[in-house]
Amino acid sequence: MIASAKPGHEIIGEGSPVHLGGAGHGGLHEQDTLVPIIITGTKTVPEHLRMVDLKSWILSLVY
Repeated sequence: MIASAKPGHEIIGEGSPVHLGGAGHGGLHEQDTLVPIIITGTKTVPEHLRMVDLKSWILSLVY
């Protein structure tokens, strides 16, 4: 399952900082530069730690 915040919005919780205007955590849009990711059930990792590389890596896990 992949959850992403709408561009310009962010996923927040109690005690988490708010980054109004972008660069927030939880989005997969290019405005959001830091995205936490938890990987389990595989020993593979993306070739590069860039958002643009995640799609092909995630698809390689499914197919």
